[in-house]
Amino acid sequence: MTLLFSFHRVSCAVPGEHTPADILEFAAAMLSSNPELSGCFVEAGSYMGAGTAKFSLAARLANRKLVVFDSFMGIPENSEQHGKNIFGGAAGFGGGDYCGTLEEVTGNLARYGSPTSCDLVPGWFEETLPNFDRPILAAYIDVDLVSSTADLLEVLFPLLQPGGVLFSQDGHLPLIIDLLDDDRFWRDEVGCAKPRWKAWVSGSSLGSLSPAFEGLPSVTARSHQRASTNAHGRRGCHSYEATPRVAREFF
Repeated sequence: MTLLFSFHRVSCAVPGEHTPADILEFAAAMLSSNPELSGCFVEAGSYMGAGTAKFSLAARLANRKLVVFDSFMGIPENSEQHGKNIFGGAAGFGGGDYCGTLEEVTGNLARYGSPTSCDLVPGWFEETLPNFDRPILAAYIDVDLVSSTADLLEVLFPLLQPGGVLFSQDGHLPLIIDLLDDDRFWRDEVGCAKPRWKAWVSGSSLGSLSPAFEGLPSVTARSHQRASTNAHGRRGCHSYEATPRVAREFF
């Protein structure tokens, strides 16, 4: 319960775009990662650091590092036309949107999280990701753009350890869904066959559907989606993982 209280404290103080259920799902995946495997946790897209602070506390409990990728300058300039999300709400992401500066994120992390459990990697993904090669136990990406999602999947997905899990917070965006369903992208850019999709009704109160896929030969997956309402309409969360739904005894 101490972890839940700490999460609630962060939510009261720091703006964030995730639902409590999304945070608990990923934190549980972090805490249920195989202790016999080496690896870190990854967050890509930190905004003001609400999720970062919460995930850092779970990383501390797991005795692992959380590696955080973000420009700390907001979403990059882009020409992507998202139009509407899958729920019919407006979806648009301009340069500088969702900006949390490095000073703001580190401040929130110091006040509410575990700074020593984090490695912050500032910069645009295309500049910082090529230098990253650490094995990953769990990753959480919330970056809104197709170009950013592609950059991340090309690097992070092959680094997932057996039993690893990759969550995307952008399952409400048709352009992201199209990317995940693109055979050529998976074959030519990621280096594996397109994962298999399977739709199922989530445990969300909104009762949404989401795709599921199998990853690399040692990484198979199920998916869930949760949604909440914000300025861009409803947002969904997909997870791609190798293990059954994680237990809740951590909380």
